[in-house]
Amino acid sequence: MEFITLIESVGFNLALIIGLCYYVAKMQKENREDWQRREDNFLATLAEQTDVNKKLLETNATLTYGIIPRLENIEEKLENI
Repeated sequence: MEFITLIESVGFNLALIIGLCYYVAKMQKENREDWQRREDNFLATLAEQTDVNKKLLETNATLTYGIIPRLENIEEKLENI
């Protein structure tokens, strides 16, 4: 009913333009909300991956710290052969 009243008051062409403008504005709002959700999800995933990488870095540092003396010991033994 509102659309018919709009057509009667301003004419079909202007009513059509108003309807299209409303549709475009609505779609832009929905797209903006979708992109915001995607960006939030991406940033959360990125933060999780950063934490995982930090833990891996710490683990690798610990493992490397334990391996270096063993390698030096092996090098000494090889030099003595």
